[in-house]
Amino acid sequence: MKPFSDAEILRITSWLERQDDFVFLESSRLTAENHRSFLFRNPKHHLLCHSSDDAAVFLNQADQLRQHGFFLAGWLDYEFGYLLEPRLRRFLDDDRPLAVLGVYKEPLIFDHQTGLWSGEWQEEVQTAEYSFTCTDLRTSISQAEYLRAVAKIQDYIRAGDTYQANFTLHFSFFFHGSTAALYRALRRNQSVCYSAWIRHNGRDILSFSPELFFHADAAKVRVRPMKGTLRRGRTATEDEEQRLRLHSDPKNRSENVMIVDLLRNDLGHLLHESCGGHVVPRSLFEVETYESLLQMTSTIDGIPTGATPSFRQLIEALFPCGSVTGAPKIRTMEIIRELERQRRGVYCGAIGFTSQAESCFNVPIRTVELHGGKGRMGIGSGIVADSKSEEEWAECLLKSNFLTKSEPDFQLIETLLWQPESGFFLLDYHLERLTDSARYFNFCCDIDEIRARLEAEVSGHSERRRVRLLLHRDGRIEIGSITLPEEPPPTELPKVIFSHRQIDPNNPHFFHKTTRRELYDQERSKAVAQGFYEVLFTNTAGQVTEGTIANVFVRMEKDGPLLTPPTRCGLLAGTHRRMLLEQGEAVERLLTVAEVSAANEVYVANSVRKMIRVQAVVHR
Repeated sequence: MKPFSDAEILRITSWLERQDDFVFLESSRLTAENHRSFLFRNPKHHLLCHSSDDAAVFLNQADQLRQHGFFLAGWLDYEFGYLLEPRLRRFLDDDRPLAVLGVYKEPLIFDHQTGLWSGEWQEEVQTAEYSFTCTDLRTSISQAEYLRAVAKIQDYIRAGDTYQANFTLHFSFFFHGSTAALYRALRRNQSVCYSAWIRHNGRDILSFSPELFFHADAAKVRVRPMKGTLRRGRTATEDEEQRLRLHSDPKNRSENVMIVDLLRNDLGHLLHESCGGHVVPRSLFEVETYESLLQMTSTIDGIPTGATPSFRQLIEALFPCGSVTGAPKIRTMEIIRELERQRRGVYCGAIGFTSQAESCFNVPIRTVELHGGKGRMGIGSGIVADSKSEEEWAECLLKSNFLTKSEPDFQLIETLLWQPESGFFLLDYHLERLTDSARYFNFCCDIDEIRARLEAEVSGHSERRRVRLLLHRDGRIEIGSITLPEEPPPTELPKVIFSHRQIDPNNPHFFHKTTRRELYDQERSKAVAQGFYEVLFTNTAGQVTEGTIANVFVRMEKDGPLLTPPTRCGLLAGTHRRMLLEQGEAVERLLTVAEVSAANEVYVANSVRKMIRVQAVVHR
């Protein structure tokens, strides 16, 4: 089961770029229950609900269309919730559309389990890798204003008006270029179950939400609120430590359980008013890993005993999702309206589709709106009594990284030695490291296919070979190899030089073997041109890390142990290094440049060239 390949998503988005009206709902993070992507095009018409309209009439029309076999797909603004509650209708101050649902005969559905579309898609598509820019980014309020708003919310909490309030702000920016290119870039930054690209009336909505609002079918109504966020570690091991920290953190658990209670109440109300049934919590405080952060989530099911609730019943009971309001819902929505400067719009509303058989909507967090060369994106966090306002501000900025810190594409690398008499050297270590990095960066990785491709690459050869493996995010594999002749022993020790440029030990790319190695390539090119065998690095704390293609080992005294820097300094856990550590031939220890230059023996090592004794030079 794989998401769309890079070529497939380029083809799809290049076609969408040229269309005027569509809803594309993509799953790029696949699970057993979430393995389909939907493309709605050529709407019969649109069902709109304005601020002055009756929400019940709008929802009844949607249900009538569903009963006639139509699909409806689109979005509801957060402010649609004002129409559902008499106490909130005073906040409706203009007549803009609050909900837009396209009416479709049927969508094209791609099943990622089978790799097949439900129908034929015969449009000719000219693909092109266009670019985009987002400029003049600014927040809708200053940090000082944000801190004052948090303090005001905590006053309301102490007064008993609310237990938790989800407070949000917006980034605004100017947008130039290709919307399809922006979609592909943000999709790469955040692979999620509930992506969406909607175009209607000159407006683009791009959502990369990890959060399910509700999925309803004949068997159940499932909600999966997200509350609780923490920064990722630099490695899979550190991720696990962070997951345990988030899972057990009292502040995040209290946030999560309050929203779980609210949604259990909403589901109970839905079942009581519609078809009867019972509410079942399926999981609590699960931690999910995304590209830039960890999220805590819980899952609750409503099990109906009668007919499946109607779309109107679902929306009236559940909307808006409690994870983006707070508890109690209505009073907290009043506080939000008082303190937030801008309307939320589709952000924190709902995006998805509904049909006679099922309904599925996300909570549109991580969502960008584009219109007329301008863009905006909402971000927020849940405020409780013991929230620290500075930390909440930092959490908001962390959540915005997927827009403001777009990562260029990269591949994972493994470079292996193959010998005709013994096969691949340290193959299992290489594949374990590749699997670990693929899991960390959310790459598709079929180890059985990789093993077969490696064996095919060296089949028929009788000389030593250096084999280079590239793994792409979508699971594509590139393998090439060259003959590796035996090298005569050097007449004198090769020299290595320390770079004046230091590495950031918080950058996870230094802990994984990827094509993101611009600094290493630049410094190695200069060093080799000056006659050096390798260039070594230190981190921003002055600790020795590694070379561009090798780990560093020193022996301070004759017959003393081999010492090598610990990976926490910011270096790749090399396979040859792992072998020496596991065999007890080396131990980890922090090293300084002075210690390396004064060592009795200095080595650089990797799994292709193995151990090479060198002479360290501190200055060029």
